[in-house]
Amino acid sequence: MNMFSDAMPGPAQEPQRSIMLLVNYLGVGGAEIQVVRLAVGLRRRGWRVSVVSMLGPGILAGQLHEQEIPVHGLNMRPGVPNPLGVMRLRRIIRKEQPDIVHSHIVHANILARVTRLVTHMRVLVCTAHNMQEGGRAYDLSYRYTDSLADLTTNVSQAAVDRYVQIKAAPVDRIRFVPNRPRTEIDSAAN
Repeated sequence: MNMFSDAMPGPAQEPQRSIMLLVNYLGVGGAEIQVVRLAVGLRRRGWRVSVVSMLGPGILAGQLHEQEIPVHGLNMRPGVPNPLGVMRLRRIIRKEQPDIVHSHIVHANILARVTRLVTHMRVLVCTAHNMQEGGRAYDLSYRYTDSLADLTTNVSQAAVDRYVQIKAAPVDRIRFVPNRPRTEIDSAAN
């Protein structure tokens, strides 16, 4: 069971649910591959899915295009904070009007949270993919922007525990959501 199971559209439910996934880049990396898998899986379950990359589309964008999943690029440069990224993301969100914005990795998470100050997002879920996604500045960024997200998730329980300990997210606003289904994790442990 995952965090989207209760919101999965059934044959009698209308209108179609929509989600926008935001990631730093669609290059070959663990989090990026998970974003593509999530996008494709949700599309197969009847969701309207779009993906936004903070940089250009990247090599994994082809897999999304094959599934007819729109990919948007904010054309930001790595390591250069750019307020125009907020305005570009705002424009895409207003056009797509997703039910859920789901960001992945610290830079995308902070961008989504800050963008929420200037545009409406029905639901914002931010997923961290590591115990520590940077130094103290990133930890503080999570802490001070936590109220802008509806939920923070992380891919390991140890990371969730750490985020609570450093006050990057309160215990009632962060969840462990593994990259693999629980049955795969259970069978791998045996």
